[in-house]
Amino acid sequence: MQNVENVLFINPYHGGSHKQLIDTLTKYVDKPTTVYLKPKKWHWKARCSGFILSDLIPPIKNEKVLFCTSVLNLAELLGLRPDLNVLKKVVYFHENQLVYPVQVMKERDVQYQINEITTCLCADIVIFNSTFNQHSFLTNINKIIKIIPDFKPKNITEKIKSKCIVLYYPISYPIINREKDNRPSKLHIIWPHRWEYDKNPEKFCNTLFKLKEFGKEFVNRCDFLNYLGMGHVVVSTADHEFFGVAMLESTYLGCYPLVPNDLVYPEIYPKECLYKNEDELFEKLSGFCDNPTNALDARKHLNIDLERFSEETVIPKFLNVLQNT
Repeated sequence: MQNVENVLFINPYHGGSHKQLIDTLTKYVDKPTTVYLKPKKWHWKARCSGFILSDLIPPIKNEKVLFCTSVLNLAELLGLRPDLNVLKKVVYFHENQLVYPVQVMKERDVQYQINEITTCLCADIVIFNSTFNQHSFLTNINKIIKIIPDFKPKNITEKIKSKCIVLYYPISYPIINREKDNRPSKLHIIWPHRWEYDKNPEKFCNTLFKLKEFGKEFVNRCDFLNYLGMGHVVVSTADHEFFGVAMLESTYLGCYPLVPNDLVYPEIYPKECLYKNEDELFEKLSGFCDNPTNALDARKHLNIDLERFSEETVIPKFLNVLQNT
């Protein structure tokens, strides 16, 4: 791989997939400078990290490139730290707030969305982790701009679009022994998501209750790391998803994926893995409950290229972007 050095990595919310990405990238960069904030109080980090980090980032010495996640209000940071403007500025979007499913639309606060838009305007390169992520962001910019009561900025989408590229999230797949598969006879279902309303746990639980009502036998595990090797099926019921690292990791480790026919999922998974609604999800899981080995057989014959999301495939593309050229 090509040699990259002197990158300033800024992560206002250094946890979960955001942390995994930065940790992976820094392995391939010589002499990185890293400035992180703890993964607590996401909303406060999104609002305040710009001026918090302006005091924490050391004076520029040899750094040539600034890489940050979209949680950071980059425009605010650059205003407070104008010395950072000379750096090549790269922003990574693991998700975007422009299509976040708000629970109450009345008097919607769009500050997070405005922050992301202004961040893109002052960046040199904007990376999205999927085509769906990029498309959903660009096509919803004008909806946010229209909320501004007067003096609406013009041509914002066009200004941002020319900076955008898609690079899938680089997954570090675990090493597994594919000769041994000791999964139990009863169907084990994996649901590897945050217990938040945008991941729609209610839909998942309703399906489980219905399976129980029909006398189907299964075991559900929410602890992904401890129980993944026992899973037959991995399920998403998300209403807000732009990639889904845990779903792909589960699929790599032998689970059959069942995902909504929506969001990023048709971009990643074959059509046989997609379900249209809760009833279809129930029918698919019900069949696997009757014969769990069918899920394993279906996974073995599933035509999905997981290597295109691997660290070995994706990292060289990131390093090309991080070159100071």
